[in-house]
Amino acid sequence: MERLVVELHTIFHQPVHINEFVYWLAFAKDNTFSSDRMTILEMNLENEEVNTLCCPNGYNFGFSHLAEINGHLCFVHNKTDADTLNAWMLKDRVSEAWCLEYSVEVPQSAYNYTIRRIQNL
Repeated sequence: MERLVVELHTIFHQPVHINEFVYWLAFAKDNTFSSDRMTILEMNLENEEVNTLCCPNGYNFGFSHLAEINGHLCFVHNKTDADTLNAWMLKDRVSEAWCLEYSVEVPQSAYNYTIRRIQNL
């Protein structure tokens, strides 16, 4: 079986662990930050197989990340041009069916702050 090797970056994004899978948001190493150059890497911890999933259409890398909501993989995107935060939920891994679950209006004043993970010392 021939394998296609593509260099991908997963820098800037933390993996998400859901059940027996770990997911990373990755982009092509050529630094083209468009939705057609992004993918989600999925590693099955049971058999150590790695697959790719498509992201929802139309989003750029810089304002997107993965999250877990109620045991489902979610693709969260901040549309700064529309002041909206959208959360797409992966309803079916096999068919890669994404459903827009949440769309939240973000006030313009929120863009003056950065959200960071705070670690316990």
